[in-house]
Amino acid sequence: MKNLTIVRRTSHHAGHTVASLKIEYPQARFLISKKGAELMEVKHEDGLMFGFNYKAKTAYAFKDDEIDSFRLYEKGKNDKGMRFTSKDLMNHFIDCFDLEIEKHVYFNIVKDQDKFKLMLKK
Repeated sequence: MKNLTIVRRTSHHAGHTVASLKIEYPQARFLISKKGAELMEVKHEDGLMFGFNYKAKTAYAFKDDEIDSFRLYEKGKNDKGMRFTSKDLMNHFIDCFDLEIEKHVYFNIVKDQDKFKLMLKK
């Protein structure tokens, strides 16, 4: 056992290991990972709202059940992650973070009091 070399996986799919939000371009599909949904305590048909500080290049999400909130839907039967689509919201992310999306971009979700800060994953 002294000569045993342990090898661990060094790359993980962001959606499986951390609370994350993925934006897929050009479909404007937003995917919240299972861990992200658990952290945000959201389930099927819950609503989310988003806020942006363009000057500080930050974005926030918070649970909101108003009629004009973004409604979440389960991605699939076995994966309890959530999804929704919005081209308008995608454009706010592109403008706020100066994104040049070719296929998709990830944001880590971090709890910040009663809201969730979305941090661009580099």
